[in-house]
Amino acid sequence: MNKLKQGHISLKRGEVLKIDSIDKNATLICRSGSVWVTASKDLNDYIVKAGGSINLDGKSQIVLEGLSPELELDIQLCA
Repeated sequence: MNKLKQGHISLKRGEVLKIDSIDKNATLICRSGSVWVTASKDLNDYIVKAGGSINLDGKSQIVLEGLSPELELDIQLCA
């Protein structure tokens, strides 16, 4: 099982990361590039570009896919 942890994620275009669970409230922050985000229990998909963020609260399974040659993301967990 791949649990979401606070930290840094680097992806390349077309690279996919599946996160099976989130223990706490979390925010995904896009530092550079752009990422496609889809989550279970959410009818919408999201594209987050550099400087943008998305709240991941209440989403159990998340799939991230890099849309740019170099993608840098930070995950911040909130208490």
